Amino acid sequence: MKSIISTTLVVLMLSNMAFADAIQDKFQSVLSNKINGQTVSFSKDDRTRVVLGCHGATYTLSVTLSNPVVLKTEGSLEDGFTVQAKANYNGLNVKDKWKIPCVQDGTDKKPLSGTVTFTITRPSAFAQANLGINQVSNDSLKYTGHVVETAVRRTFNF
Repeated sequence: MKSIISTTLVVLMLSNMAFADAIQDKFQSVLSNKINGQTVSFSKDDRTRVVLGCHGATYTLSVTLSNPVVLKTEGSLEDGFTVQAKANYNGLNVKDKWKIPCVQDGTDKKPLSGTVTFTITRPSAFAQANLGINQVSNDSLKYTGHVVETAVRRTFNF
């Protein structure tokens, strides 16, 4: 009797692991199809208007997402789930500098690259999914984190 229970538990554990792998594979496929090549551009005018013109900077950023990887899955499509994933991003940050009397005073172009980790949660089968951005690496340049987060949100229509 004890060996039957042990065998049954092992079979249940293995079938649950196979089920979890199937869910992870499904999410990996969905992420790869949605994220690879997703590009977002962003512009921001941070110039300050003064009596004699303006000064400050304008920014134009563009990032492309690639190589998504499912890190962890919990739950099921039927009962609700949580998926943790990451993706790489690459792009360019262009900063145009302006000085009084609102004359362009040079341009800085810096490459952007790093990793974004995020979590998609759907608490039940009929609930709306939620997206949380966990971390954007290498976001020291102004607006990088915002652009990468926007790219992920637009990918999943959040």
